[in-house]
Amino acid sequence: MTQVVFLNGPPRSGKDTVVRFLVPYLDFRHLKFAAPLKRGAAGFLDISASTLEHWKEKRPSAFLRNGSIMEYDSVREHLIEYFVWLSYRYGDDILGRLLWQDVRTSAKELCIVSDSGKGNEVAYVVRQVGRGNCIIIRIHRKGCTFEGDNREYLPDTLCKSFDLHNDNTHEQLAAFALRIIARELGVTPIKEAHWAPT
Repeated sequence: MTQVVFLNGPPRSGKDTVVRFLVPYLDFRHLKFAAPLKRGAAGFLDISASTLEHWKEKRPSAFLRNGSIMEYDSVREHLIEYFVWLSYRYGDDILGRLLWQDVRTSAKELCIVSDSGKGNEVAYVVRQVGRGNCIIIRIHRKGCTFEGDNREYLPDTLCKSFDLHNDNTHEQLAAFALRIIARELGVTPIKEAHWAPT
């Protein structure tokens, strides 16, 4: 049975930190909605996805479209333009449909998605997996907002949702996430987390 945890929060709120801390305690596949977008954009630029990630904020980007060279101040701008084009061409849930392919073919039953923030993309995956097999963990952190980002906090209407505040240690944040995942999805941790709250 496939189960999906969507981590939702603004940049630097602690989503990827939670994933790193959960690795020794849960058997899961770490996924991102942006992964297929980056693979496609890297192909457009004829570079590897890892090179694109490295260049994301540092290099200008250009590609040929309709016979004209489109130039951007950064690879991030190129990614945004590529996403807009994909959405226009294939629908605004295209990243959800692409992520579903990664979920569907995963060898792991539990998938944790650490860059959730667009309701239509999450909704597509929830429809495929089933509401009872998905949860959203929204992470809040003082000083972290969605300003300048096209993502947002996801509503409770998509599936069962929980709010965590990242105002203590990384261990405490991950411990609460681990407890929610274990309780709500019935997932048994590989081992007891020594830092887990009682």
